[in-house]
Amino acid sequence: MANNLEVYLDFENGSPLSMEILKEMEPYYYLKGYGHSALTHKKGWEAYGIIEENLKEIANLLGTQSEKLHITHDGVEAANLAILGLETLKDKKKKILISKIEPLHFHYPVEEMERKGVEVIKIPVDKEGFIDEDFLLQNLDENTYLLIFSWINHEIGTIQKFEEICKKAKDKIKDLVILADLSDTLGRIPFKLDALPIDMAIFFGYKIYGPKGIGLLYKKKEIKLKPLIFGPFSTQPLWPGEENLPALVGLKFALKSLMENFEEREKKLKEFQKTLISGLLSIPYTILNGPKEKRAIDNLNISFLGCEGEALTVELSDMGIYISSGSACTRRILQPSHVLLAIGKKYEEAHGSLLLKIWHNHTREEIDYVLNSFPKAVERIRKISGFKGGA
Repeated sequence: MANNLEVYLDFENGSPLSMEILKEMEPYYYLKGYGHSALTHKKGWEAYGIIEENLKEIANLLGTQSEKLHITHDGVEAANLAILGLETLKDKKKKILISKIEPLHFHYPVEEMERKGVEVIKIPVDKEGFIDEDFLLQNLDENTYLLIFSWINHEIGTIQKFEEICKKAKDKIKDLVILADLSDTLGRIPFKLDALPIDMAIFFGYKIYGPKGIGLLYKKKEIKLKPLIFGPFSTQPLWPGEENLPALVGLKFALKSLMENFEEREKKLKEFQKTLISGLLSIPYTILNGPKEKRAIDNLNISFLGCEGEALTVELSDMGIYISSGSACTRRILQPSHVLLAIGKKYEEAHGSLLLKIWHNHTREEIDYVLNSFPKAVERIRKISGFKGGA
């Protein structure tokens, strides 16, 4: 087997574009759509038409209408707009409920709302990441205006009883606004946005193997948001500025690819996931974080006791294997993942965790290379750390 393979497993933080999607995007950098979509000359109208056409196609793929989709330049921007820009009921109600294992792009703006006087209740989860439904419903009251709760967890892959719990929450509080990050659900579970019992959802372009520099906010028409930034706009009054038109085109084709090849992708990813989990857990003193069942088909999160996650990522990187340690969002700060701590992991278990995300373009040769390389990397790091075994 070749020793010069490179295997990318960090799809939580970025993804390479397929050549097919790149070719679809390329003409929009220099041949068409380069005019400002707010202007009335031919090139302006051309850009405007391309944006409208692609938004309609994206909306159709997501099971909604284009009027409910708002373009941002990133999912983090969409999350901030949804939370900080929400006007509905905020002046009368002062309470937010958020799952403890939501991504940090939700927790940070919620903390900002807390500094402004909003009560924030964090919903606990069990050891596999499943939300405490009783706690949620008990703390949901007439003073609650926002529930933040996602279908699939980005870090440990837990698949929640999402629709069932959202319906129960809506039954209790009729005007409750529910916000979710559905980036990790796209391509893993089929759904139609308008059929879900939610009010807002955010999406990252790169998390569905599309380009960076594009995000979406889905918002029901009755939900009122105020913009967070101000300036001239072309088609997006909630997020003024010029749209990233090539990225929007890329997002559409990434979505199409996911939808058209869902069953084939699902079968391949499940097979690779099963192989990797079995092989990596055969290394002594390893722990699978998150559920064995009801887990996203592309997700693995494993703790290697006696290893510092950062050291292990560097060792694996030297072998051409690229993985993130702990929570990807905190990787430049030596602190454990908030998700792993929320499910009851010890600090040493959280610090020794690695997050792997696989995709449909991986090959059997790459998976075998990962399985052959991991024991060597773990053995070397444990030797350096002086690990003798034991929990």
